[in-house]
Amino acid sequence: MEELQIAFVGSPPPSGEEICASDINFDRTLPGLHQYLGTDFVDVGGRTFLEPGSETHMYAFYRKDVVLVPGHSLPLIPYDPLESDLLQKINKEKKSLIFLPGYQDHASLEDFVGCIGTTADLVAICIPDSSENAPIRAMFIGRQRIRITKATRDSSYPLVCYGKILPEASFDREMASHPLGWGLIPRSWSRFGRDP
Repeated sequence: MEELQIAFVGSPPPSGEEICASDINFDRTLPGLHQYLGTDFVDVGGRTFLEPGSETHMYAFYRKDVVLVPGHSLPLIPYDPLESDLLQKINKEKKSLIFLPGYQDHASLEDFVGCIGTTADLVAICIPDSSENAPIRAMFIGRQRIRITKATRDSSYPLVCYGKILPEASFDREMASHPLGWGLIPRSWSRFGRDP
């Protein structure tokens, strides 16, 4: 078997050296803390766990080209007064909501049926004083996948979805260490796939 050799242009990269503070030219905490949204957030925390297979309904949120994945965070600034009102209501009532996948256009409510959304908990929010001319800023964490079975309109908010909580996808180390690796896993099993 032929051994693969790597050639470097110029000097090879240092290995095993400590990274000096002067080598870092960006704020490493910024993306994780979302400080670009401000530092005056109020942690509201919480973890809503719904049994896989259970059916539920929640307010739903849709943004074109935005997909929330379980376990990941999503900073959010509302576009209009309805979205602002929804964020305040969720904060006040300590409710979860559904983030619908934004990878395709949805012309009607029926287009959401069959989609896989993600339930999300509000973990931090900043509601400015009425004297400030600033939008509400919120932080959500994706929790569980949900298959949408029905989408309706509500008098207080335009989108309410009904759905069934899907089981969490997990893959063991044996699958990852197989010679064909993750290629054996059908796309439908992927927690990031369009259809689980």
